[in-house]
Amino acid sequence: QLFYDAFAEMETILNRQHLNIKDYLTEDKYEKVYQRLSQSDKEKAVKLSEILVKGERAPRYVSNGLVNFVLPETLQEIAPLTEEFFAVYSGTE
Repeated sequence: QLFYDAFAEMETILNRQHLNIKDYLTEDKYEKVYQRLSQSDKEKAVKLSEILVKGERAPRYVSNGLVNFVLPETLQEIAPLTEEFFAVYSGTE
């Protein structure tokens, strides 16, 4: 519960300063987590966060230059969940 209280406080502070949290969400995947949190859908926010934390270990596939995460049935309404794909070769720094 501590996290959700801190999240609500952050929203309050940003609103007081006339700032929009969406201006700070750099990728669509973060906006999808924010939407779940702002709708108090904690269960889906946690499931979505778990997928993102797993990153390369999460079920996923590459299509059209994007990494597409395979979402469970309970998260299908937010599909697609994608990240840009960057090929990394041995010796690339």
